[in-house]
Amino acid sequence: PEINRSRWDLYGVNKEDHCNWKVIKCVDCRITGISLSFQKLQGFISPEINQLLKLTSLNLDRNSITGTIPKEIGDLDMLEYLDLSENELEGSIPDEFSNLLNLKRLKLYSNSVGGSIPKKLGDCLNLLELSLYENFLTGTIPE
Repeated sequence: PEINRSRWDLYGVNKEDHCNWKVIKCVDCRITGISLSFQKLQGFISPEINQLLKLTSLNLDRNSITGTIPKEIGDLDMLEYLDLSENELEGSIPDEFSNLLNLKRLKLYSNSVGGSIPKKLGDCLNLLELSLYENFLTGTIPE
């Protein structure tokens, strides 16, 4: 997503070292968490998000993110927490989310996501919370 650069100073951003940013969590200089809730972010989520191989938490809720949910998020096999709620996302929930076997919390509520919930999402046995309300989903919740 595009980021309003004037707000970065509020979060202690050092352009040289992203691991010192208050909105980024790192372990061994690898990004493991991104928390950019309620930042007035606009734009789309890049498919290149899948390059953050150690990412365990992605929180982009309450912004103005548009477009579809990139299927490449399904490549983030260490992801435990995904919150894209209260944005302007469309399309469907990617089938690739069934690859997120470590996922514990999935929050996509208050978007314009449609279609059915992928049946293979039921393969995510660690999933404790699934929040999908206020979308245009059809069908049943997979077991």
